[in-house]
Amino acid sequence: MAAPLSDLQNEVSCPVCLEYFTDPVTIDCGHSYCRRCITLSWGSAGGTLTCPQCRRKCTKTDLPRNLQLSNLVEISQRMSQQPGDSVDLCERHREPLKLFCETDQRAVCTICDRSREHRGHAVIPIEEATEQYQLRFTATLERLQSELDTIVSLQSNAKKKSAEFKIKMKNERERIETEFEELQELLEKEKIHFLSKLEKEEKEILHLLNESITKLSEHMSSLNEMMTTIQEKRKLSLVQQLEDVKGFLSRFKSHTTEKPTQVSAELSNSIYSFTKELVLMNMSAKYSGACDVGGGPGMEELRIVLFDLTGDGTHAALNTLLGREDGLKYESKMGQCTKRSCVRDGRRLALTELALPLDIEDFKEECPEECYKCVTFSAPGPHAILLVLNVGQTVTEGMETIAFIKELFDNDEVLQRHGLVLLTGKEGLKGQTLHSYVLASGAALKDLIGGCGGRHCVIRSSARAEERAREGSEVMGLIVTMLQLRGGAFYTHEGYEEIEEKLLKSLEVVKARYNEEAKIEEKAIQRQYEDLMKDLEGEKDSAEKTKLIEDLKREMSRKLRESERKHQTKLEGARAGAEVTVAAALADALAAEGCQ
Repeated sequence: MAAPLSDLQNEVSCPVCLEYFTDPVTIDCGHSYCRRCITLSWGSAGGTLTCPQCRRKCTKTDLPRNLQLSNLVEISQRMSQQPGDSVDLCERHREPLKLFCETDQRAVCTICDRSREHRGHAVIPIEEATEQYQLRFTATLERLQSELDTIVSLQSNAKKKSAEFKIKMKNERERIETEFEELQELLEKEKIHFLSKLEKEEKEILHLLNESITKLSEHMSSLNEMMTTIQEKRKLSLVQQLEDVKGFLSRFKSHTTEKPTQVSAELSNSIYSFTKELVLMNMSAKYSGACDVGGGPGMEELRIVLFDLTGDGTHAALNTLLGREDGLKYESKMGQCTKRSCVRDGRRLALTELALPLDIEDFKEECPEECYKCVTFSAPGPHAILLVLNVGQTVTEGMETIAFIKELFDNDEVLQRHGLVLLTGKEGLKGQTLHSYVLASGAALKDLIGGCGGRHCVIRSSARAEERAREGSEVMGLIVTMLQLRGGAFYTHEGYEEIEEKLLKSLEVVKARYNEEAKIEEKAIQRQYEDLMKDLEGEKDSAEKTKLIEDLKREMSRKLRESERKHQTKLEGARAGAEVTVAAALADALAAEGCQ
C-alpha cells in the first residue's frame, strides 16, 4: 500500500516546488504545475515561454484550472491521513520519515530531501541516526546517574550533619540556660547583699547627720538664750548693768561651741567602692564581655599569660591590652619572656608574654629559663592564658606549641578552663564576620577554640586609640566574665605552690635587706638635720633664723619622702628579681637532671 500511495503522491506533486499541487493547471505540452509556480517561472524567463520540463514552446497564457488533478490531490491527501501501520509521517507531505537531516537536526521524508529547503544538507537513514543518538543518550544517562548518586550522598551527609548539629545546639542551649540560671542566682544573691550593704551605709550616715543636726539645734538654742540674757542686761540702768559685770561676761567668754561630728570619709568611700563592685556584676550579667572592667574583691591583680604563636614576634595584643596613649607601641622579642604591668579600669594588670618560635623543641632545649619564667612571672597562677594567632594563619603549625603550653602548666584542661584565642589582623576578614571566618576555617582552628571553651575574639593589627581601647575592653570583658563564672579563681597546681613558697622566702630576705637599708638612710637624713639645727642654736632669734629652720624642715621632709619612694620602688622590683632568680634555678635543676 505504501508504494502505490507514494507513486500517487509523486504524480500529484508539482515538479517545481515538489509539494502537492496548489490550484493545478496544464500547459500546451501536457505537463501540469501549480498556477503560482508556472507563472513565476515564466515571469523570470522573459521573451519566449517554454515548459520547465520538456522545453517546448507554449503560446497559451490564459491557463484553465485542471479540476481532475485538483481532485486527485485531495484524494491523495485523504489517503495519507488514513490510519495504517505505525509509521511517523511528514506533516507536510504525509510521507514516512525515513531520513534524518543532520544540518537541521530533524527527521524528513524523501520528498523533503529533494526539496530546496534541504538541498545540500547532510542526510542519513533515520535508523542510523537513531543508533548514534541512542549511544549518546546512554552515556548522558550514565553521567547524570553518577551525578545523582553524588547528590544523594551529599544530601544524606547534610541530613546527618543537620541532625548532629541540632543535637549539638540543643545541648549547647541547655548548657547556656543552665549557666545563666546559675549566673542569675548569683546575681540575685549579690543584689540582696549589696542592697543590704547600701541600707546599712545609709543608716549609719543618716544617724551621724541626724546627731549633727540635733547638736547644732542645741547649740543654737544655747546661743539664743545667752543673746537674750545679754539684751536684757543692756536694758537695765547703768548701775545695774555694772553690777558683777566681770563675772557676767566671763560666763559667756568661757562658753565654747562644740563642733558637730563630721560624716566619715571612709563611709563615703565605702559607698563608692560598692558602686564599683556593681560595675563588675553588671558586666557578668550582660555576659557579653564588651563592657568596662571594674575592681572586684579578691581580684585586685589580674595575671595573664600571653603566648604569641604568630611566628613573627610582633602583634597588636600588647598594645590593645596594656594600651599606650603616647603613640608608641609595645613589641615582643622572639623567644624572650617578658613581664609588663599597668593599671586598667582600677585593677593592676600583670601580663607575662612569650613570642614562641615555630621550632618549639629546639627552643625548649636551648631556652628552658625563658619557659620557666612564664610560670614564675605568673605565680601564684594565671587568671587567663591567651593564644595569639593571625587571621589566615595555619593553626596546624601551632599544635605542637599547644601541647607545649599544656605540658608547661602540667594540665591538659588548663586551656579549657582558662584559655582564650585572640586573633589579630581583623582587617584581613574583609567584611566577613568572625563567626563565618571560623566556620570556613579548618578543623584545627575550630578544635583550638573548642579547647579554649569556645572563647575567642578578634582585634585589629593597627587601630586608633579609641578603637584600641574598645577592643581592649572586649578582651578584658571576656576574661573577667570567664573568671566570674568560676568564682574568680585563678589556675594553680602543686608546682605553682612550691614556686610561690620559694618566691616568698626569697622576698623575705630581700625585703629585710631593703628595709634595713631604708632605715640607715632615714637615720642619716635625720642626723644631718639635727647637726644643722645644732649649728643654729647659738644664733640669735630672728626672722632669718626662723625662715632657715622652716627651710631645713621642708628639705628634710622632701628627702624622707624621696627615700620612701625609692624604697617602695625597690620593694616592688624585688618580686620581679626573685621571679627571674627562681626561674633560673628551675632551669639549672632541669639541666642537672638531664646530665645525670
